[in-house]
Amino acid sequence: MAAFPIDEETVIFRRDPTCSVRLYYPNVSALHAKIVFQERKTFLIVLGDAASMAVPSSPLLTPPSLPQSPSLQ
Repeated sequence: MAAFPIDEETVIFRRDPTCSVRLYYPNVSALHAKIVFQERKTFLIVLGDAASMAVPSSPLLTPPSLPQSPSLQ
């Protein structure tokens, strides 16, 4: 396990070497997740397959579905 300071508002986790934290596991999505710090709160946003995300002792909430629309306004 490695520890490092977080000094950015957004930290991105994925397999790609250009991200904030590179993960070398085969079940990690190309764009896996990000942590966002906003107004003294921390959010974990799953960008890849939510089924592959595990956070011990924490529920995983899925974002609400947006209604289908031919165009965004």
